[in-house]
Amino acid sequence: MAPKQTLSQTNFAGILSPNDAGKGFKGLVFFLNKSYLGSAITSTPILDLDIIEAFWQTAVAQTEGENPSIRFTINGQHYIVTAEVINTALGITLQEGRNLANLANDDTLKKLFVKIGYADPILEEGTTKWYPSGEMDRKHLRKEWSMIFDVMVNVFSTKSTGWNGIPSYIKKLTHSLVHGYKVNVGSLLMAHLRAAIGKKVSIYPRFLMLCINSFCDFNNDAPRLEACSVLKKNTHTLLSSQNLNAHIPLCFTQHMVDQVSNLDFPLPSGYGSFTLANETELDPNSVNPIQHHTLSLGSLDFPKPKEKPCKNPGNDP
Repeated sequence: MAPKQTLSQTNFAGILSPNDAGKGFKGLVFFLNKSYLGSAITSTPILDLDIIEAFWQTAVAQTEGENPSIRFTINGQHYIVTAEVINTALGITLQEGRNLANLANDDTLKKLFVKIGYADPILEEGTTKWYPSGEMDRKHLRKEWSMIFDVMVNVFSTKSTGWNGIPSYIKKLTHSLVHGYKVNVGSLLMAHLRAAIGKKVSIYPRFLMLCINSFCDFNNDAPRLEACSVLKKNTHTLLSSQNLNAHIPLCFTQHMVDQVSNLDFPLPSGYGSFTLANETELDPNSVNPIQHHTLSLGSLDFPKPKEKPCKNPGNDP
């Protein structure tokens, strides 16, 4: 038997049930799991390590017209993954006649952070430059938004460390999530997958397994099976204990408010709401309205313990 492969700590599944979330976060988990990204967040396929290795060992980037793809081989059979295949595998579908929207640009994202509050001091004294177009840091957000971005980074980023940092592409994906418009997630992930071909780091194992399962019958008797890693509520506990940036007024998008009508899992109380139109009206060059010093996340800077995958699901240890 081949030695057991240890996958990089990345591409986690989110908390699977609002009942498992920490106090004050159940409604947010309910929203995330109900969103158009809900299937991508919560799907937990069993990982066949041999199949995932075969994908990376045989992956070849291809481009037909304007449609980048990856060709790979499993058991002598050739397959092609496209952005459309990824979207379908992640449960991202469109009604007839609808199109996927464009990703938000930096000006649009800056307006979101003006609305939800980002308590980072200005980058340059005497200027209005406070919004970093690269990574932002979760410690400058209220605990509710810090939790949302924690999920998005752990689920959709290629990171295996540095969980506090919010990459630009995660900000764009989150903007679509909280306002309820669908973007081409498959195209975004495809760019990262193609860039990783030939490298030692295996990214998106959970998403890859969902795609491969759409081509091949899953083998329950495969020798090297591993369960997906799933986020736990320890981040919720830490954020609640620190009451992170409580001076920032709590705001949610109207889309979030409309989606969370379940009385068992309400949003945290005392919030205001804003629409995408409200956000669009803002001046992207305005001074950051929140310039207070922030509370430290402290222990959140070291890797958080996650739910460990089963060694060999379905088999005796």
